[in-house]
Amino acid sequence: MLISSDKERKGRNSEKMAQLLNFLKEETYSDFDTLKQLFRYKAHQPLYLLLDKLEGMGLIQKYVFVSRLGSLTLWGITQDGIAVVLSPEDKIFPARFEPAKGFVE
Repeated sequence: MLISSDKERKGRNSEKMAQLLNFLKEETYSDFDTLKQLFRYKAHQPLYLLLDKLEGMGLIQKYVFVSRLGSLTLWGITQDGIAVVLSPEDKIFPARFEPAKGFVE
């Protein structure tokens, strides 16, 4: 369904950005397939456009994890992204995505 109103389109775009940032606030990082399921997208392009926009704004970070079995691209929330979606009701401060520290705690 195409949205013809510019105001509605910008509002829907803001909702999607907030939905993605809130998801990453809880999960810290995620892969493409999981994010695609979150938005129920059938095609790749809309999600790539959203991810590229948020990455360009500095709210998320892309990291390619390479191993002998192949590579896995991950997107994680940055400190700036957390600042956008953090609310006073949050009991704990969420972790930011820091791929240099590794994924095992």
